[in-house]
Amino acid sequence: MYFHIASILVLLVNTVTVEASAPPKTQIINGYDCPVSDVVVVGEGCDQGAPHFDYEGMVCANDGQSKEAYCSYDISPTACAFCSSSSIKKINGYYCPVSDVVVVGEG
Repeated sequence: MYFHIASILVLLVNTVTVEASAPPKTQIINGYDCPVSDVVVVGEGCDQGAPHFDYEGMVCANDGQSKEAYCSYDISPTACAFCSSSSIKKINGYYCPVSDVVVVGEG
């Protein structure tokens, strides 16, 4: 009887698996998904708490430049980052995922 119960316990222990969550493939920067391989952290100066109250998506570096960086709390509690990916383009001063770009005419 003891052997039978021990065998069942071993079988149960061996069939239990722990699923580890896969690392994220993207991180959110300024409201858009950015492939993890394209995330560039330029600093760790963003602070959601008092007295700074830096909000998600707030410009934190390179204001108005092509590599404008934003407070990105999906990356870390203090990350200031931009997406170097070709998956996001600036159109008329606004950042837009390439998947949402519609070319109406060329010329």
